[in-house]
Amino acid sequence: MNKYEKADRAKNYLQDEFFVGELENLRNMQYEIIGNSGSSNREERESAYYMITALNLIKSHFESISMSKKIDEKKFKIL
Repeated sequence: MNKYEKADRAKNYLQDEFFVGELENLRNMQYEIIGNSGSSNREERESAYYMITALNLIKSHFESISMSKKIDEKKFKIL
């Protein structure tokens, strides 16, 4: 699979309501864990925080892949 096919697939995932919605649901579940944890459950909050960070990284990665086609097109216009 070439770079542009990957960009198109990543864009499709980001436009898929189910995929984006489930990422948001997973993120919200982790926020609930943080909000509902007791003051002594530091490890539980840290684990939820790391999960949120990972989910954000996944979404950012897909956004980055989907933008590669546009970036290349602008590169060629400049050159």
